[in-house]
Amino acid sequence: MKTIVIGIAGGTGSGKTTLAHRLVEAFGRDEICMLNHDAYYKRHDDLPFEERCKLNYDHPDSFDTDLMVEHLQQLKAGQGVDMPVYDYTRHTRSDETVRVNPAPVILVEGILIFASPELCHEMDSAPHSAGCAGSRPHTGQRGGAVSHHCKAHARAVCGTQQAQGRPDHSRGRQK
Repeated sequence: MKTIVIGIAGGTGSGKTTLAHRLVEAFGRDEICMLNHDAYYKRHDDLPFEERCKLNYDHPDSFDTDLMVEHLQQLKAGQGVDMPVYDYTRHTRSDETVRVNPAPVILVEGILIFASPELCHEMDSAPHSAGCAGSRPHTGQRGGAVSHHCKAHARAVCGTQQAQGRPDHSRGRQK
C-alpha cells in the first residue's frame, strides 16, 4: 500500500490534535491513521513522582522518538502497531497500548515532531531539513532554559494535572 505521511505540528493548544481527529472522523480509520507524539513520552518508572514532575516535557529528549520512527516505518510497511499510552497523572507510560492499523494516510501529530531529523525523514510533509534541525533546543531534558511557551506547557501538564489529580483530556488524549 502506498502511504502518505503528514506531520501536524504547532504550539500547545493550537488545535493540531483537534484537526487530526476531525480528519480521521471525516475520512474514516480505513483511510487515515494517527500517531500522537505525546503517546511516546519516555517511561520514567525509575524516578520518584516528584522528580518526574520536574522534567522538561517540552524537550525532544523527553520523547521515545526512536520507537515512534519504528512504528511509523511498520505502518508504512502495512503492519499494525501498538502505540503506547501515556499516563499524565503519574508522568510515565501506562502498561496499556492502543492498536493502530495501517492506512493510506498516516498523520503524525505533536509539538516537537519536526525536531527529529529521523522522524522528518519518514514524512512526506516535513519542513526543509534545516527547519527540522533548527528547532532542536540545546539543553537537556533535566534542566536549562526553555522558551516561555514551553514553560507554560510544562506548568499545565505537571502543575495543573497534579493539583487536579486527573489527566488532561482537553487535547483529546486517551486515558
